[in-house]
Amino acid sequence: RNGRSLRTLLPGIALLAGLVTIWSYVLVPVARMQGAQHDIYLDRWWEIAALSLALMFPASFFSGLLFPSIASAVQEGRNSRIKSTGLVTLCNTVGAAVGPLLATFILLPTIGFQKTLLACAITYLVVAVLLLPSRKLAVSSITRWSCVGLGVAFVATFVFFPYGRDETHFAAARSTFESGGEHLIARREGTSDTLQLLRCDYEKEPLYYRLLFNDFSMSGSTYFGQRYMRLFAYLPLTLLPHATDGLLICYGVGATADALVTNSTLSHVDIVDISREVFQFADIDVSPAHSNPLHDPKVTSHVQDGRFFLQATERRYDVITGEPPPPKVAGTVALYSEEFFKLLRSRLKQGGIATFWLPIYQLDVPEMKSILRAFHNAFPTMAMWGSADEEWIMMGFNGEPDGLTSANLRSVFENSTTAERFKAIGIEVPQQLPALFLMDGDEVERITANAKPLTDFYPKRLGDGPPDTDGIHAFASEYMDAKAAARRFRDSPLMSRIWPAAAVRGLDGLFLIRETRYQSANQKTNMFAELDFYVRGSRLQTPVEEVLRSDPMRVATAEKIAAATPEPATEIVPDLVAGAFARRDFRRAISLLEKLQSEGSAGPDQLVLLTYAYCLAGEVAKADGTAALYAKAQGPSAFTDWFWAKLHADFGLTPPN
Repeated sequence: RNGRSLRTLLPGIALLAGLVTIWSYVLVPVARMQGAQHDIYLDRWWEIAALSLALMFPASFFSGLLFPSIASAVQEGRNSRIKSTGLVTLCNTVGAAVGPLLATFILLPTIGFQKTLLACAITYLVVAVLLLPSRKLAVSSITRWSCVGLGVAFVATFVFFPYGRDETHFAAARSTFESGGEHLIARREGTSDTLQLLRCDYEKEPLYYRLLFNDFSMSGSTYFGQRYMRLFAYLPLTLLPHATDGLLICYGVGATADALVTNSTLSHVDIVDISREVFQFADIDVSPAHSNPLHDPKVTSHVQDGRFFLQATERRYDVITGEPPPPKVAGTVALYSEEFFKLLRSRLKQGGIATFWLPIYQLDVPEMKSILRAFHNAFPTMAMWGSADEEWIMMGFNGEPDGLTSANLRSVFENSTTAERFKAIGIEVPQQLPALFLMDGDEVERITANAKPLTDFYPKRLGDGPPDTDGIHAFASEYMDAKAAARRFRDSPLMSRIWPAAAVRGLDGLFLIRETRYQSANQKTNMFAELDFYVRGSRLQTPVEEVLRSDPMRVATAEKIAAATPEPATEIVPDLVAGAFARRDFRRAISLLEKLQSEGSAGPDQLVLLTYAYCLAGEVAKADGTAALYAKAQGPSAFTDWFWAKLHADFGLTPPN
């Protein structure tokens, strides 16, 4: 009934649609985004709904008005209302089909999301110009001047638009990590995610990289990250010394890929990732060896969904490993379901091994058990592995595994390159591999007997709530307990079948080291008691470095820097001290700590370490003096009082008053 009046309003509606496309974006509160990361990370449905409504509803509303209005205008020039409506609907449907493809695969990767929004707004302006009524059509002065006003507002919006606004969003996403010393190296706006690659430098030397998907730290080459990511490959390759075909689902920063490719028996490796941009980042140095495993001739990379790749491929593999996004990231639940794990097993050769990531600290106990139940249903013969953290590894066997001979295990650590790579992640002796054991399939069966598996039909068995940190710590502590871990290992038929007798000697002490490292990360412990236990109770170096707040990567980088200068800089001395204690080079540790003391930069912990180093070097008189200096400056402390008593009993130190 009002077709003629709607015809005159079309330019104004189109201009309004273009304006609100920009305004809805600009009016998102920037001040909130510039705060801490937890202020911008939305995980409640009503927060997501409110933000989505603010960003998308205004443009959707005015675009929605355009459709019937244009249909009404077209009907004026057509005899058949059915044909005119069908024509407009056809055009609208084609646009709805082409628009997402154009935005996703062309505009976003080439010009980015902000310029894409501006391009959409300009398109509405073009539509408004095309819809200007002819002179024959009577237009009220109010309508005419309203369009003029909207046109002026449109131009003003583009003139005063905050063109650096997109960088505010990117900076907000990485702000938490930049505050820790990381900085941006590269950024890509991909078809499904915005990726940012950050790097942390140590005295201008690259230390590690971090890959952000949107505002989430998806992967990184930190020491602790490298440890579990490389174990995804090292564990099955050790148990299958003659493996030839490997598959990696999700590339990350390439640590697992590098472990699969370098110095392994594999002759063919397929690497699958859904993001082309992840592969593009691989040419930036992100691995300790500064190599891109994708350039290895044995590697074939596939930009594909991992689950679809498994469904489509006809190849069978000796080793399949998966380093997917965390289970609660949107869309990832399909890579943790029982159906997926069964698909995984169906692509293994007989005797093949699959390993898969299980970050239990991101879940609550029922959710974790639901995933374990799903994996165990697919792999009746399975085992769980883990270091002194909550980055656990699920391992499934396609059939009964063969036993590992002592010669096979020795060959791994007798190869200098392979041994060095193991040592870089804290595995210094062969016995540390079986000491990663947590539980076998029988134990998983026991603890998940009443749990319902995560399946494609019941994905909500993973909720959207925050993790139960206390509950997970309590659960994990039971499996980190050294005595219980040693008992489970000895009682496991699977472990007895896999590991040769020579590999399981002395496991009790290694289980105890894992327990102490786990406990120290989750509660306040006596650092000096732990240090003394590692230094004098074991031959391992990595626990010593870790308790001194360092790691093999930091120590190696510090020693590289020190080798290039006549005198080590004060900033790298703590890591050099950690390395000296780890090697039991107490004279070197004393020299470095005395340097700090002479410069007046030795803190309380350094004075205690110097006292300890003097005792270990047999210079008890100097230890007495240093302990007295500490006591004068700091006063009594329960931790140091215990340590003084220990050093008094073992070395004859005079405890300070």
